Amino acid sequence: MSEKDNRSFGNLILLCERHASEIDATPADYPADLLRAWKERQVETRSRAVGLSLSDAEVAQAAAASFSMDDLVERLSAVVPFTPRLRSRQDSLDLALRSCRARSAVRLRSTPADRVRAVLVWMAEHAGPVVTVPEGTLRVLVAPMGAGKSEKAERWWSQGLTQAWADPEIDIPLWLEAREITSTLAQAVQDALGNDPVRTCRVVVDNLDAVSPRQADHLLADARQLVLVWPRVSVLATTRPGAGSVEDDERLPVPPWSSRRGLELLRTVLGEDHVRVPDRHETRQLLTSPLQVHALAGRLRAGGDTQVSTRELLSELAAGILQRERPQALPEVWEALPRLAARILDQHGPVHASSFAPQHLVWELEKTGLVVHDGGLLRFALPLFEQHFAAQALREGHTPVESAAAPQSSPTGVTPSPSSWQPRRTRTPRHSCAP
Repeated sequence: MSEKDNRSFGNLILLCERHASEIDATPADYPADLLRAWKERQVETRSRAVGLSLSDAEVAQAAAASFSMDDLVERLSAVVPFTPRLRSRQDSLDLALRSCRARSAVRLRSTPADRVRAVLVWMAEHAGPVVTVPEGTLRVLVAPMGAGKSEKAERWWSQGLTQAWADPEIDIPLWLEAREITSTLAQAVQDALGNDPVRTCRVVVDNLDAVSPRQADHLLADARQLVLVWPRVSVLATTRPGAGSVEDDERLPVPPWSSRRGLELLRTVLGEDHVRVPDRHETRQLLTSPLQVHALAGRLRAGGDTQVSTRELLSELAAGILQRERPQALPEVWEALPRLAARILDQHGPVHASSFAPQHLVWELEKTGLVVHDGGLLRFALPLFEQHFAAQALREGHTPVESAAAPQSSPTGVTPSPSSWQPRRTRTPRHSCAP
């Protein structure tokens, strides 16, 4: 056969690579007549296909049965486990912004609804400089309860969010609550990002004091390792003094507010330009942290005065929060809470769960959100609640005043005045939050 005939259409058949190789290797098994018959069927099939036409109704039916890109994404999402990587960057940025606003709203939950906007504006106008946390470092804001640690961390986090909006090469900052980190900090960061933190990324670990001291130390150790492994990550944690072992070069103290600044916030919360506050040392001390200012505003709105100790003020705030949020719990749980506070006072620290209550009651205590169960130990999620139920324990005789007055028993590290712990009449019923 000539070269021209060999390359002509009459001697051509379309085959896949596998079958073409097989025919070339075993030509005796595939005679020319068989190959020509295959070719004739190929040509006939193509001719019929070219002559086919679809009606408009058939085209519409075929289009309806086809997948659009949205259909495909929706069906894949139904079978593929969710990860943050499935979100678009725009969706993740929007979610981060909404989360920031939600945290601000929660912090102001004791503020009258009609004053929240004014308070937010005042806080933005009177905010100090943003703290500095270089890439590849851990820093820890250390201050007593209610001193504004989380607000400072929020401003640093928000600065990172602004940078992420402008630069797609910067990761969206992460806000992690310490007690919600169930594995290592590195794993929590990877889970939240959907990938390794190889780019610039700010991470806040809020409320280290909400977990046990041992767990707080573990998280701090994790953070130190994280910034060494991923040097473009920076971590800012918040904690009360004594909760977690913080190195001197990591510590960022939060100074108390001036009484003048506190008075300005008090006037903003109350919506009054002139608020008469007695010029006494005890009263000025009530204005040195945002939490105390909000608590004092609530007391004044309710018709009270400024003649109140810090502990009484915060106890009233805790009672107000519990009354408003009404955690769902059985009567035996509400009876167990003051007993737990009494045990913590007597033992000067967390209580072993197994020695305090059966497992089912421990689970119910956890479900209230008021108690943390970690490493077999029980403690209150916030010192505010520990103080509230400790005062109730004193009134009910679960623990003597001498135990409560010991320096080790004070959740904030300040020895309480025995007079402030004396049983007293209160407007709040004993189990006002029980369903």
